[in-house]
Amino acid sequence: MRVQLASELEEVLSYQHSGRDENHPIERRDSLRRIWAQRIAGCQREVEIWQPLLVVRSLVLDPSEDPDSFIDFANLARRQGRFGLARKALNALLDLTDTEDSHLLSLNGMPRAAYAYCKLEWAADQRDEAVAHLQELVAGVRRAIGRIES
Repeated sequence: MRVQLASELEEVLSYQHSGRDENHPIERRDSLRRIWAQRIAGCQREVEIWQPLLVVRSLVLDPSEDPDSFIDFANLARRQGRFGLARKALNALLDLTDTEDSHLLSLNGMPRAAYAYCKLEWAADQRDEAVAHLQELVAGVRRAIGRIES
């Protein structure tokens, strides 16, 4: 694990320098994102393994630039009973604070993340909130579909 983190730190530096000169082409960023997605998908599904990888990557990537990894991590944390960690990951992705009303879930354009948030609320015995947010999410998706069909 330490070797992998060291390797990712090197890649983060390469990512950061991409586009600055001919030795670090901007295309390298896309390549690194694909490598990181494949690598984390192949990792053991344990919070203790995924968390350090996402922390290192967050040095150069905003959670919104890698939503799938953050959603998968939040779901993993939820399934392992780490509700606070799952909420923190989703709040970072959805750009919510802990005190902010989560009714904004359906308005952020990330329905998969909003759905993960609803599942987290349900698992944390916040059933009324989960149902209400799920209804808001469904209504938001219906509105979006209506705009597309119009």
